Amino acid sequence: MAGPSLGGVLVTSLDWRWIFFVNVPVGVAVLGLTLLIVPEHRRGTRRRLDLFGTVLATTALMALTFGLVEGERYHWGRVWSFVSIPMLIVAAVVLFAAFLTLEARRQDREPLVPFVLFADRDFTLMTPWPPSPGSPSSGCTSWRPSTSKPCWA
Repeated sequence: MAGPSLGGVLVTSLDWRWIFFVNVPVGVAVLGLTLLIVPEHRRGTRRRLDLFGTVLATTALMALTFGLVEGERYHWGRVWSFVSIPMLIVAAVVLFAAFLTLEARRQDREPLVPFVLFADRDFTLMTPWPPSPGSPSSGCTSWRPSTSKPCWA
């Protein structure tokens, strides 16, 4: 809650560039605390990257993001040659389905998304919360000067 106010003070009193410099000591503190708190990885176990799952998830997210962000710009039609915005969104859905199918088959190895996480009710309920429109991360933490009420009131 104090972030926007402190950012405003920094920009007004110093310069807009200070909003980036102020993060340097925070980053150094986080790195130091990480070294102190996070346990060391055992050297004896070898980790494997789910490369195909990573490629599927990344491609699906790129297609969905491009389709939703640039859809209006391309009038929800053709982007290039035969590629259209609806085709990108459908491709994203198909790629996400392929990703989930692949991850379901890799649960006994090292999956990118362990489905056992979703056995925890709290995790399952709170996973979709951060990007939701009502969450504080959506920028709804400012005040509306016309009514002197917060935007969530």
